[in-house]
Amino acid sequence: MPLTRLNDSAFDAQLEGVYFGMWNGSISVRCFVSHEALTDKAQGSGQAESLDVFHEYRSEIENLASAKYDAGRIKSDGIVVVDSADLNPEQFHDPACNRRCCPWRPR
Repeated sequence: MPLTRLNDSAFDAQLEGVYFGMWNGSISVRCFVSHEALTDKAQGSGQAESLDVFHEYRSEIENLASAKYDAGRIKSDGIVVVDSADLNPEQFHDPACNRRCCPWRPR
C-alpha cells in the first residue's frame, strides 16, 4: 500500500537532513531524507538551501520513501531513509542495472 503525505507542514529540517511524516492507512510513518541527498540533488537544480530542494522534490522523495517502505527497507528504529543513491541514482548506479540492484525504486 503506497504511503501518503501526512500533511504539507509535517516536516522537520535538521542539520543532518529533513524528517517528514507519511501515512500507511491510519498508521503514521516517520521518514527522512539526508542532507547529502538534498545537496547532491541541488547540484543539478541550482537550489542553494536543502529545505528548498526538499520542497521542490518532495513528491519524488515521498514516492521513493513509499517504494522503500513497501519493499520493507525500513531501519531498525522504524524510519524510512531516502539517501543520495535513492534520490540521485544517476550519480551512483550503472545505467545497465535495469533496477535489479535497487528494486524499491519506482520504474
